[in-house]
Amino acid sequence: MKKKDKVQVAIAGLLDMFRSGEIPEKIAIATNPHFNVPSSNWSLNNRLIQLFHGTFDSRGIKQWRIIGRKVKKGSKALYILAPRQFEIYQCKCGLTLFNKDVSKEKCKGCSSLIDKSEIQKAVTFNGVPVFRAEDTEGKELPYENILVPKHSFMNVASAWDIEVKSSGFIGNAYLKWKFVLLIVYLLI
Repeated sequence: MKKKDKVQVAIAGLLDMFRSGEIPEKIAIATNPHFNVPSSNWSLNNRLIQLFHGTFDSRGIKQWRIIGRKVKKGSKALYILAPRQFEIYQCKCGLTLFNKDVSKEKCKGCSSLIDKSEIQKAVTFNGVPVFRAEDTEGKELPYENILVPKHSFMNVASAWDIEVKSSGFIGNAYLKWKFVLLIVYLLI
């Protein structure tokens, strides 16, 4: 799958969560007690992407190795979106120059001088592979044994054979979620 396709799949997943009404459930998952994982510092979109893939903790292979875990054989990566900034220049001859060609003094197409005041910054997104905590093995994670608070619904869940798990809150997502939900509400 090409990078462009991976980005489109990630964005489509986010939009599907908004359309299906899964967002309140994902917010509930993301706001029960706080713990610190690398994804706590990710953008809201990247956190939604990982929640779409059924996890609240994803990391790159090196990040998992550092904490004593390894990715299980056969596991598939999910892709978060990482911004990449670059320079762009539109020459009068019609040629578009990027990064290293922009830093030169002359256009490689027509040899005219590059007007430094017309160089613009642009951003693109690359898919970065990360793996879910559920797809790793090794040293125990600090949040794996969070006790589920005693609630009256636990008897019902048990009677219906529903497993209830607890997980940690990944950063200040709740405030950002409210903002995004407001925007989505205004757009709908």
